Amino acid sequence: MEQLESDNHISVSVIIPIYNVEQYIERCARSLMEQTMKDGIEFIFVDDCSLDTSMLILQETLSCYPERKTQITIIHNEVNCGPSETRKIGVSVAKGDYLAFCDSDDWLELNMFHVLYSKAIEMGADVVACRYFKEFTDYTQESMIRYEGLQQGKDIVASPYYVVMINLWNKLIKRILVTTNMHKIVPCNYAEDLYLMTYVYFASTKVCFIPDILYHYNLTNSNSLMKKKARGREEWDCVTKNIDNLQIYIYSLPNGYKKYHVTISRIKFMTKAMFCHYFMTLKDQYNVYAECYRDIMYFSEYSLLLRIKYRFIYSSYIAYAICCFLTKRK
Repeated sequence: MEQLESDNHISVSVIIPIYNVEQYIERCARSLMEQTMKDGIEFIFVDDCSLDTSMLILQETLSCYPERKTQITIIHNEVNCGPSETRKIGVSVAKGDYLAFCDSDDWLELNMFHVLYSKAIEMGADVVACRYFKEFTDYTQESMIRYEGLQQGKDIVASPYYVVMINLWNKLIKRILVTTNMHKIVPCNYAEDLYLMTYVYFASTKVCFIPDILYHYNLTNSNSLMKKKARGREEWDCVTKNIDNLQIYIYSLPNGYKKYHVTISRIKFMTKAMFCHYFMTLKDQYNVYAECYRDIMYFSEYSLLLRIKYRFIYSSYIAYAICCFLTKRK
């Protein structure tokens, strides 16, 4: 670990996992180094055993900003750990009151952390979230406004828009909320944002949403894990363990099932969609988490036709299960 100490109090720690992003790391690093927040911020780059020239490009880029030298920490993983564990390593050395996460193929507006931190202090917020640009090859799309102002974290989890509000990279989060909940996550390379942010939201009394668009989410990197299909039994097992743990936690809360069963079903449905290639047959796909179809009519983000289709599938599944039970009894 390469690190230069500073006596200044750290308000914001930015954690940037790096793996094979030589095409994008310079743009990302410059957008970080040129932030208008000059003091009270540190940048923690964690190299997850990159096989390309990402780290060389990073070092060359960082050398252009000598005034940031004492704010930079570079960590080299001994083995490839994946994004979830790499973030944990960054969190373990972070000193900031708040944490921010940045994907190394994305980039930021130069006032992002100044705006987020100022709002966090002004509102006494546990979490502050901004809007973002989705960057495609030929066009840019703005994320929608779902909420503005202060919200309670538990109310966000119950929201019909919850699964599009779980990204880590457009938020500033109190460090204590991350460190006390990160250990609950079974390491995986899919939807770790979702699992962590769910625990964080439940622990947050003040979550502030601002309308400013401050982050650029790069959807042109074909090597990104989120652009690839998750593969294999091991990854599926890790995902289902996280979902099951999340369900146990949520249903143990007062009125947990009543308030959040639609959210749990939505998470299961979304996960199955991402892993559809994993199932050998349609029957296998429908049987796993079949209960997620029970609440399909509440999923307003999907078309009515699709919701009717899956509600019919669920009804057929229940009818089939009843017939099998009655046949066995005879």
